[in-house]
Amino acid sequence: MLTTAARITKSELAHMIDRAVEEKLISLLGDPDEKLTLKDSLRKRLLRQKRAVSKGHEESTSTASPAVSDFGDGSLYRPSSNR
Repeated sequence: MLTTAARITKSELAHMIDRAVEEKLISLLGDPDEKLTLKDSLRKRLLRQKRAVSKGHEESTSTASPAVSDFGDGSLYRPSSNR
């Protein structure tokens, strides 16, 4: 089946190309974060923020838990133990 690209906008074409390139790079190089998991404290904070945003409120930074890891390296991720 032939399809034509003559009836799409420049931005639609750019989006299609960006998406195709991203998918190809991920298939070739993989996802660098694939074997990482979010720390539980960060996951909980993100879920709180998601709920607040869905209710129309932004969580203030003064009430948010700090985004500093207790692993000593400043990372927010830790290697997954189940992969």
